[in-house]
Parts: sequence; C-alpha cells; structure tokens
Amino acid sequence: MLGTAIDAPLFHASIDFDMTFIVQPQGTFGEFRCGMMNDLTDTTPTDGIYFQRTSASGNWRAVTRSGGTETDTDTTIAGTANTWYRLRLLRNGSNIEFYIDGTLSATNTANIPAGALNLGVQNKTTDYDVDFFRLRINNISR
Repeated sequence: MLGTAIDAPLFHASIDFDMTFIVQPQGTFGEFRCGMMNDLTDTTPTDGIYFQRTSASGNWRAVTRSGGTETDTDTTIAGTANTWYRLRLLRNGSNIEFYIDGTLSATNTANIPAGALNLGVQNKTTDYDVDFFRLRINNISR
C-alpha cells in the first residue's frame, strides 16, 4: 500500500472516544501516521490526533494538531520496521492519551481539534499491514 491511505468516514473529534489500531510498518520505515486526520493524503494534516513516526526521529510521536498548530510529544519508544504495534488513542474530556502496546506513552492537552476528522492511516514512504481497528464512542445518547 505504498503511497496510499486507508480511511473510514468522518468522525467528530470532540466526542470522547477510545480507538485502537494494530499495525506493522514494513521495509524501509519512513513517514507514517495513524489516527484521526482532516487530510489522509501525503501532506501534513491541518487538524488531527495521531501517532507519527518519521525517519528523522525514529521514535513514535504523539501529535495533536489544530488549525496548523501542533503539540508533538516524543514517546521515547522507537518505531521499528516489521514489528507489530498496538496504538491506542483515548480522549477523556480535554486530555488525549496515547498508548503503545498497553503502556501510557504520552498525554497531550493542547491543540486538540474539535471538528470532523477521517479515521485512518497515512503513509508517504512506508508499506504497512493493519491487522485490527476498533473505535468505541463514549456517552452516546439515543
């Protein structure tokens, strides 16, 4: 799937949610994003809540981005090609928690978007497998 993105319908980011991806980046592990973004093409999203790994950093990064302003937290966990990762994003009020393989790796409280975002994976230079995707939405009234 090099140079492409997978995506699901738009989701409103202001709702509390619990999202999990199980992904395996492959080969030459370049730029890779996984989560919620307004743009799933190969450009940097204007708005999003996502994990990011770039060849410049090497580590998984926890990113919240609103109106082009970004909070980018280094999780200090290296992203390695051909390794499966359970990436979990949890919104609890004004906090976005980022979990890698069950361990809380970062919490961002700034630059959290409130609008509609696409759910998916964005890559520029990395092939990847997605084994599992789950989204739970909290506090939905019927």
